[in-house]
Amino acid sequence: MATFLRDKKVLEADVIAVQEPWRNEFNATTHQPASRTHQLLYPKGQARVALFVNKRIDPSKWIHTIVNKDYQVLQIHYERGGPPRMLAIHNIYNEPEKTTLSARIKFLKLPAQIKPDSAQNLFNYN
Repeated sequence: MATFLRDKKVLEADVIAVQEPWRNEFNATTHQPASRTHQLLYPKGQARVALFVNKRIDPSKWIHTIVNKDYQVLQIHYERGGPPRMLAIHNIYNEPEKTTLSARIKFLKLPAQIKPDSAQNLFNYN
């Protein structure tokens, strides 16, 4: 993961979603070699998902929700010459025989200001 997050092409990405990131045995976090360009969004404890959000994206335009150690959602709000739009990125570590996928259903409900035809959901599973 360290080599991947130092690649200049990778660092051009707006959002990087990772499942099963490297785990720090001494601190509940993961390796963050991209701290100059990306903010790490990592659930507390020994999580199995991590998001890296490019610092070019205004933090007031996104909301990070931690569902559990295996599931996180990043909602990015934006406008492109029309009504407000929202992109929801679901980052999921789906352990066999678990209910992680069923937890995502409640996050498909849209905020009141977002019209259904202006929202997109992107799912990233292991």
